[in-house]
Amino acid sequence: MNILFVCTGNICRSPMAEGLMKHMLPPPLRPAVRVASAGTNALVGHEASENAIRVMEAGGIDISAHRARQVNGSMVAEADLILVMEPFQRRLIRDQFRTPASKTEILAVFHPSGRIKFIEDPYGGPLFAYQACARIMSACIEQLLEEIPAVSGLTVRQQIMAHLAAGPLSLLELALKLDLTEKELLPHLQHVRRTVARSGGKLAVRPARCRNCGFRFRKTDSLRKPGRCPQCRQSRIQGPWLSLNGK
Repeated sequence: MNILFVCTGNICRSPMAEGLMKHMLPPPLRPAVRVASAGTNALVGHEASENAIRVMEAGGIDISAHRARQVNGSMVAEADLILVMEPFQRRLIRDQFRTPASKTEILAVFHPSGRIKFIEDPYGGPLFAYQACARIMSACIEQLLEEIPAVSGLTVRQQIMAHLAAGPLSLLELALKLDLTEKELLPHLQHVRRTVARSGGKLAVRPARCRNCGFRFRKTDSLRKPGRCPQCRQSRIQGPWLSLNGK
C-alpha cells in the first residue's frame, strides 16, 4: 500500500507526517506499506526545515535526509491514499490529476476531537508551533491507523502480513480470512517469507501435528499441511501455525 502526504513546500508538515507514519507503523507492516511525501509548490531539493528536524529528533525520528519533491502524476497514480494538509491542496490534486474523490483526504479529518479542520502551516514560526503541529498530526495518524482496516487496499500478500502482525494463525485460519484454499495460499506465503527476510524479520512456523496421536512433524520450516501421519497413518492433521518474527 502506498501512502502519500502532501503539503505546500514539502519541508515542514508533510515530511514530519511521513516520518511520524513510518515510525508509528507496526514493524511487521513496514515492508508492506510505503510512505512518501511531496509538495504542491515544493522547494525542490531543500532539506526539511530546521525546526521540523529538531521536533522529529526529539521523538527519535530522523528526517535529516529528506529532500523536498514536487508532487507529480506518477506519484499520484502510485498512491493508494493521498493525505493533504489543507482543502485547497485536495482540490488542486483532484483537479490537476483527475483523482477519484475517495483517494484524497485532509489528514485533519482523522483527529479524534473532530474539531480540527486542517493542519496549520508552522513555516517560519517558532519551535512550539512545529511541536503543536507534530502533536496534532501524530494524533491524526494514530486514529487513521485505528479507523482504516489494516488490510484496506492491500494485496493478498500484504494482507497476510497484516493478519499475522495481529498474532499467530493456523494455515487454515489464515486461508479462511483471505477467502482462499490452503493450496492457493502457499505461493503467497513463500513470497511473504522472502519479503520479511529481506527486512530482517522471519516468518516463523510451528510444525503440523497429528490430531489422532499427537505426533509432531519434524520439518519445522514447511508451510504445507502433511497428508498423513507417519506414526499412526491417520489423516487427521492440524496444519502448521504461522507468526511473524516468532510472536
